[in-house]
Amino acid sequence: MAGASAPDVSAALARRFWGKVERAVICRENDYAAGLLAAGLAARWNCPLLICASKGDTKKTAAAMGGLGVKTVLA
Repeated sequence: MAGASAPDVSAALARRFWGKVERAVICRENDYAAGLLAAGLAARWNCPLLICASKGDTKKTAAAMGGLGVKTVLA
């Protein structure tokens, strides 16, 4: 995954390790403090942490959530 963006990597990891999941945590790629908190919450919920673009295109993150079957999101 060298050279891939954080949103791409987080989506690939979610597909690889969760497959289908009802809950996910999302965080913007440029918010380090929120990312630390989000990682702990995702671990507690046993769900993926999806990183979304800091601005602009969030379609990849939305597509990842749809493919995983996510119904509940904490942002």
